[in-house]
Amino acid sequence: MVTKQIFSVSRASTILPLLVRHAAAGEEILIGILGQPLARLIAAGISPRPRLVRLLKGTLHVPDSFDEPLPETVLDAFEGKA
Repeated sequence: MVTKQIFSVSRASTILPLLVRHAAAGEEILIGILGQPLARLIAAGISPRPRLVRLLKGTLHVPDSFDEPLPETVLDAFEGKA
């Protein structure tokens, strides 16, 4: 795991143009207070990476029956009837 640098709010404000250029290039910039990240600077139009999906890529399988109605016994269990 790569540890990212967290820029303090005061430091980030002094080098904001540089941080914006890095974010525009695809980097994720963390800004925080006392080493705790509070905000993330990313390029406009880029959504955050889906980390969990990427982590589990190729290991999960959704069966074709996923959208079919549940059996009555399962529905009853969810409703506390069983």
